[in-house]
Amino acid sequence: MNKKIRTQPNCAKLFLFLLFVSLAVFACASGFRVSPLESDIQWTEIGGDGFHSFAREADDIENPELLFRLKPLSMVGSTIVTGDNTVFCCTQKGYLQAYDLTKGKLLGKIKIKYKMISAPVYDNHTLYFAAVDGRFTINSFDAVRGRFNWRKNLGVFESALTVSGDNLFAANRSGLVYNLDKESGDIVWEYQADSEILSGTIVVDDLVIVGSLKGIISALDKSTGEEVWQYNSGMILRATPSSDGSRIFWGTLDNTLLALDARSGSELWRFNTNGAIYTTPSVTKESITFGCNDGKIYSIDKITGEERWRFDTETVVNTSCITIGSTVYFGALNKMVYGLDAVSGKKIWEFPVEGRVVGNPAYYDGKLIFPVESRFLYVFGQNKN
Repeated sequence: MNKKIRTQPNCAKLFLFLLFVSLAVFACASGFRVSPLESDIQWTEIGGDGFHSFAREADDIENPELLFRLKPLSMVGSTIVTGDNTVFCCTQKGYLQAYDLTKGKLLGKIKIKYKMISAPVYDNHTLYFAAVDGRFTINSFDAVRGRFNWRKNLGVFESALTVSGDNLFAANRSGLVYNLDKESGDIVWEYQADSEILSGTIVVDDLVIVGSLKGIISALDKSTGEEVWQYNSGMILRATPSSDGSRIFWGTLDNTLLALDARSGSELWRFNTNGAIYTTPSVTKESITFGCNDGKIYSIDKITGEERWRFDTETVVNTSCITIGSTVYFGALNKMVYGLDAVSGKKIWEFPVEGRVVGNPAYYDGKLIFPVESRFLYVFGQNKN
């Protein structure tokens, strides 16, 4: 009798321990949670903000060192976002993963099963992301509570998502542009473009601006979805545009960078290159900087469209530059990342990586993050140890 009394609690404890371990493993494998931080330094979407500027007026990172080399479960899609001391990446084999940026540790993952190449958004501790297939192609995930807010199927998404105010803007491959209530996921309005959209949306004041693959750029009233102006570029639009708040800068696959007036849609200038432009220009007070398939980085006066300088990488550059302080950083297909002086274009830093740089960079609190084709996320900064 005494033996039974003594062994029952032990069995119960063992059962509870195994249950706890199983739940912990399951939780780790099926989701994650982050600790919210009240901070304005989040890199919320492609380019870091609603203008997709790929720039921060921050202190220079002198001689960046490799802090972490993170390894997602598969290659990262077009871009990554950061916030709350976390980097979020959507992979091409259907995993959404989160890494702590202090220790470089995996916080957890969610298996979506379907390829994700659309750029996500991280807004107010909520992650919005899209997939190219599956039961739910656009999702809202509460990263603090670790649960989905809403999930919908609105078609195939390849272009970047954008948040502005209370709304989430998304354009699918069929050319349907959606204005969604970001809290509920309800459709506020939708607009049908003339052809497929792969370049995403950008919001300037009360206008939502989209460009189709056939080159038609349309400005829609943010509240109603009604067309305000339209411009026929006559070029193939694949890259996500950027803005300084009054101008739109748009790279084309026809070797041209366009500058348009955001309010009227009138063309301000165009700059010709020797290769297609898949990248979003980095926008600062004085200039815009972008990479091109002709292997060059161009710095252009954003008012006149005149060239300030160029840097030749002798390889393809099809991901965006990022300007932090007085330095322009970028990666290329020659398995290198670089830092250039933003005024002169002179190379001041370079670092070899294990794969071609095929994903757009991000920034968070003194750290640069580059997705590399070999499934790595390279995190650079200044080692304070």
